[in-house]
Amino acid sequence: MNKLKKMKDNVKGFTLVEIIVVLLILAILAAIAIPSMLGYVNEARNSEYIAEARTGYVAAQTVATQQAAAPTTPSDADIAKYVVDAANLKEINKYIGNDTKVTSVKDATVVNGRLTKLTVTITVDGSDKTVVFADGEAKMKD
Repeated sequence: MNKLKKMKDNVKGFTLVEIIVVLLILAILAAIAIPSMLGYVNEARNSEYIAEARTGYVAAQTVATQQAAAPTTPSDADIAKYVVDAANLKEINKYIGNDTKVTSVKDATVVNGRLTKLTVTITVDGSDKTVVFADGEAKMKD
């Protein structure tokens, strides 16, 4: 019993070196994890922007398809101009809705009556984000 009491009195806790080693390990783990998590956050935001812009792209595709099916069969350049004009005049609101973040549609390219390229600008949190659609693939424009 006396021996046990002496052992108890000798135990003082962790040494400074042990605490520093633990903190160093935690700092290394944080240095690895935080940039990785920030990358995921930026990726998620870009996905949100692209999803919002895709609404404008699909609406413009719909307008282009309807225009190409017109009885007079307009040229591809006329369809492209109509898509941009319709978007900027808010004529495509019936396709994108009133709560959309799409602010402009421009640089439309139409080939054989099919919309192949379009630049869509959206406003998110007060700043403009631009997404370029080429053959259905979306890319954020810096």
